[in-house]
Amino acid sequence: MSDRETKEFVTPGGHTVVMYTYVTGREQRTINSVYLEEVQMTPGEKQSSVLKGTLTQDAEVKALNILIVSLHKQGEEVPIVSDGSDSVLLSDSVLDLSSVDFDAIVAEMNKSTNPKEEEATSQNTPAPVASEEN
Repeated sequence: MSDRETKEFVTPGGHTVVMYTYVTGREQRTINSVYLEEVQMTPGEKQSSVLKGTLTQDAEVKALNILIVSLHKQGEEVPIVSDGSDSVLLSDSVLDLSSVDFDAIVAEMNKSTNPKEEEATSQNTPAPVASEEN
């Protein structure tokens, strides 16, 4: 998938991030599997589940590793580049950034992993009220 669309942005701390603009169906299933692995169901029985509190964080790390192509930290000469395997986990480098930078990266990531949510949010934004000039 070398022709896959990417976007580049700079975090508030000046770090340059390149990430894919969308997840594939296979990648979405991989992210969703973090939740599904914790659910156990037995046919014919009333279901109740106890889920780990860290599931959302685990899914977030999985998504970061899938979506981030490279991270060029401010002040460092060489960017950290994903090689598509688990040998280079960019989530570790992202987690070491300031919380402001981390939050900015997660916000951009969520636009890629939840495009319907992003679209709904933009459609529900009220139109600006025109002001009359006196």
